[in-house]
Amino acid sequence: MFAKPLHKRGTLFPLRMSQWKQLRARIASEFIPAGEAHPEDMNVLAPEGLFTAKFARVQREPGIMYISQNKDPLWITFGHDTVELILTVYTLWKRPILPVITILPEAMPTLIKGTDLGASAVMGMQEDDFPLLATGELVGIAPYGSSVPLAVGRMAQSSKKLNKASAEKVVHVVHTIQDCLWSLGSKETPPEAVPPFTQNQEWLTEGASVLEAWEDDLSILPEDVVTEAQLELTPGEVDTILRNALLQAILSLAESPPGTFPIPVSVFYCSYILPSRPARCSLSCDIKRSSFKKVSRFIHTAEKEGLLKAKEIAGELNITGVVPAHEEVLHHDTFETIGDVVEASNKAAARKAGPPKAKVMVVDERYRPHSSSIPFFKAIGKPPEQVFTIGELHSILEDYVLAHSLFHEQDNRFIRVDATLSFLRERDDAIGVIRREKLVSRLTQRMKHCRLIKVDGRGPVTSDNPISITAKRARNGSATHIKDFEPFSLTADFLCTELRKLCASTASVTRNPRTSEVAVLVRGRHIRAVTSFLISQGVPASAIISSGLKEKEQKRKKIVT
Repeated sequence: MFAKPLHKRGTLFPLRMSQWKQLRARIASEFIPAGEAHPEDMNVLAPEGLFTAKFARVQREPGIMYISQNKDPLWITFGHDTVELILTVYTLWKRPILPVITILPEAMPTLIKGTDLGASAVMGMQEDDFPLLATGELVGIAPYGSSVPLAVGRMAQSSKKLNKASAEKVVHVVHTIQDCLWSLGSKETPPEAVPPFTQNQEWLTEGASVLEAWEDDLSILPEDVVTEAQLELTPGEVDTILRNALLQAILSLAESPPGTFPIPVSVFYCSYILPSRPARCSLSCDIKRSSFKKVSRFIHTAEKEGLLKAKEIAGELNITGVVPAHEEVLHHDTFETIGDVVEASNKAAARKAGPPKAKVMVVDERYRPHSSSIPFFKAIGKPPEQVFTIGELHSILEDYVLAHSLFHEQDNRFIRVDATLSFLRERDDAIGVIRREKLVSRLTQRMKHCRLIKVDGRGPVTSDNPISITAKRARNGSATHIKDFEPFSLTADFLCTELRKLCASTASVTRNPRTSEVAVLVRGRHIRAVTSFLISQGVPASAIISSGLKEKEQKRKKIVT
């Protein structure tokens, strides 16, 4: 498919953090065997700092490629309607992410020229250890004597139907070493062996923050539920379980609040379908063990049957709605799910642990000289980097006025303004004087407001900004953005975990590569819920600012006030 040069290749653009997390979520759910992924594996398969570029082949079919910082194309997608991810040999050399077919060495040059793989070149197809492959499944192709794949293809027929004497094609080759896609990268030579997955069974995946939280919760399942994970299920049985889980998830979303949709397919699969599996279901019952193999195929099938609505938004397949009135949903018998068991176990653990110990947080409001107020503090011998309380500023101004005899001779409510205090004057003031009670407020308006924060006796830590909560429109709906929380001893991971439960929504951590600013993004509008949670953690209401309310809400708020 890439034997000829590309017709067109677009400009490289940095992949946004949200898109990068969605890509990792898809890789984790569609390619990584359950229990074999690790953060190190995810960092190799989809490293941070990826670039994206559009391209078109000679056939004018458009696509998108994801490129590493050393310019190696790692992942590609084809067409307008499909969202199927296809990996390159550069990615295939990093981890054993695909099943591998061994072929005769002399057949590899013909594959590089663009020929599909025939049955006569495939080795070991009648042996017991030959991989069980479905039609359309992605496979790696390696020459005999090496375990390192040199090509990526899609099965033209099921491995059960393979016959050495058949004249039909076995694999439609998508990409090979030495083709034009490979030439876009570093052109590195194949390794001697593909590194295995990191062996750490405590980590299931770091592909999506939602998936992380869900897999963490699975560790608390009762032993009698987990033991049934050893049962082997056929692809047809897995299809039935996932189908029932989808119906259960649709029922749970029947009365979802506005702003719930759209939901990315990877998030929908991890947050709604997987938790909706039966409580006694095997934890290994996932999309990889079904006949669909891919989440996108499963979703497209459900869409054709009228169970849900899906739409591609900015290159990512999203669930835009569900159909609770579907006949199959109406006749669905509900059952206890894994999510129910996890929730019950969490509640039991919370009751046993008792109420969490609240943090003791002391926040002192301070002011730092800034801009036009700096010359005043230099004039009175105060260092500009020093911070002051309201009481200290009042004393400073009173001492200055007394020392320079600035009280008005006829009315002590007014202060005569000299050259040093001239920065406090405003347009409406009488000539040469300022009301005495306005001095402190005028001075603080021209200073930088900051806070000294002590948590559980530690600190103090100086913070120039309050915690900011902003509700804004995002590409896939609305989102709540929280930042500047670190000085209050709140971590991004802690906020993500708690806000996922509190808001019943997805939450992720974003980092600005330029400023290194860390923020938490929660899907939907949750300003009140987030504000209440922060106050419960000891943050004073005066240290929280919120914005981004809808116009109607803003008008209503003005009327009430």
